[in-house]
Amino acid sequence: MKATDYILNALLQEKLDHVFMVPGGLIDSFYPALCATPGIRPVVAAHEAGAAYMADGYARASGRFGACFVIGGPGVTNAVTALSAALTDQSPVFLLTGEVPTDWEGRGGFQDASAAGLNDVEILRPVTAYGYEVESPHLLHFHLRAALRQMMGLRRAPVHLSVPVNVQTAEISAPYEPLAPTYYAPRLLDEAATRACIGRLSGDAGGEAPRRVAVLAGHGVERSGG
Repeated sequence: MKATDYILNALLQEKLDHVFMVPGGLIDSFYPALCATPGIRPVVAAHEAGAAYMADGYARASGRFGACFVIGGPGVTNAVTALSAALTDQSPVFLLTGEVPTDWEGRGGFQDASAAGLNDVEILRPVTAYGYEVESPHLLHFHLRAALRQMMGLRRAPVHLSVPVNVQTAEISAPYEPLAPTYYAPRLLDEAATRACIGRLSGDAGGEAPRRVAVLAGHGVERSGG
């Protein structure tokens, strides 16, 4: 299958049903793939910041992650503020940016940021936990899964893949392996700390057991599925 179909199929296997995007020539290859993937609905925004904010909101509401597709160059810079907010709140957002074909880079083509000495991956480095320009279709399956694993790690964060047009239309034969369920509902338990807490509450650790206990539970409890 083509790389565009592969990426959408991977998102579908991760149980996403929406992607948020701003149309542009560098991601045109995804339109036929979206039409052929009825399980994923594209939501078109007027501005890349809006698309990234919607992906962030989708992640928070769904318990999965949000996906955002924009063009490179100006699309990347427009999305920076929204990704900064997602990073601050540990919200998982997968940003895919389309780039000019690899053999066109640096030639001054339309929306080619590299012609001005800019690198989209480096621009987003401070606000993403993982970023990579996929210059070969043979590397797509590896870096896609690596990015999603990093995004859904203990400290969730936005991630970014830059995919040139010629890679988007290339054929991919590698199978996609979905993330383990524990990535979506981590249930981490420190056994020693738990035993100490039980001992303190029961009075077995010495001293009088508390009569009233307050539990301050944060967002991690919701994430754990408990």
